[in-house]
Amino acid sequence: MSHKVIYPTALKIFRNRHSEKKVLSELMDKLPERCSNLKDATTCLSIGTGYGDYDIDFIEKCLPNLKKFIAIEIDGDCVKEVKENLYTRFKNKFEVEVFEMPVENFFDLYETVINDFDGEKNKAEKYSFNSRCKEVLNGEVDAILAFHIIHFLAEKERKRFYNLCFDHWLRPKTGQLFFTGCDENNSLNHLLSEAKSPVILSSEIIVNELKNGGKNVVEEFPYNCPIDYSSFDVDIRRFLNFTFQHSGATETSIEEAMKVIAPNGWSEYPCNFCIARKA
Repeated sequence: MSHKVIYPTALKIFRNRHSEKKVLSELMDKLPERCSNLKDATTCLSIGTGYGDYDIDFIEKCLPNLKKFIAIEIDGDCVKEVKENLYTRFKNKFEVEVFEMPVENFFDLYETVINDFDGEKNKAEKYSFNSRCKEVLNGEVDAILAFHIIHFLAEKERKRFYNLCFDHWLRPKTGQLFFTGCDENNSLNHLLSEAKSPVILSSEIIVNELKNGGKNVVEEFPYNCPIDYSSFDVDIRRFLNFTFQHSGATETSIEEAMKVIAPNGWSEYPCNFCIARKA
C-alpha cells in the first residue's frame, strides 16, 4: 500500500465511518448518576489517548473538578494534537502531563521508580517522572481511561496493567477503570480474519481476565454502531494502510475481505463500555 497518513488522521477517517463517539457520549451523560463519586474526582490517567476526543468528552461530562490529567500516547502526532485539543477545550483549567512513549515503557518507568527510588539507575528520567506524576500515581488516581487500548497489549502486559491500576494507581476504595473493547463479532475482527491478519482481543476476554484476577467489573454497557464499508476509496485505504502495515495484507486482499463482510456496504460494529473497581 502506497498511501501515507499520520495516525490521528487515520483514526478520524475510521471513526467518521461509524457513530461510536455519539454512542459513547450518550453513555457518558448517564455516568455521573451511576458513579456519584466522579463529581469529586481530581485526577485522571489516560492510557493510549490517541488524539483525545473520547477522553475530552469524558472529562467534560464526568469530571467537573479535575485538577490533573496524565496521558500516555506513543504517537507523536497524536501527542501534539491531544495537547492542542485539551487546551482548546479547557484552556488551563487543570494540569496536563503527556508522556510520549509506548504504554509498556510507561509501566517500565513507573516500576523502575518504585523499585529503585534511591538508586542511580535512570536518575534523570526518574527525577522527571517523580516531579511530573509520581505522587499522583501512588494510589491517588480517581479514574483511569482505556478506550480501545487494552486489546493491543500482550497477555503479560495486560496482567501488569491490571496490577498497576488496582494495586498502585487507583484510589483503593473509589478509583475506577473505564475501558472499551470490541465484541468478538465486531466486523473489524471479521475483516482482519478475512485478510489473514491477527484479530483484536475481545472485550469479553478482558472482562473475564479482570474477574479471574479478583477485580469487580461493576457495569457493562454493550453498544452497536453500524460501520460504513461501502467504498474502498482513498480515505479507507489510508486507514487500512496504517492498520495492516505489519500484517502483510495487500489492498486486493483487504478489498476482497470488505466485500465478504459487508456485501451491502454496511456491517456491524458491536463493542462494550465497562467499569471496573478493586473488589
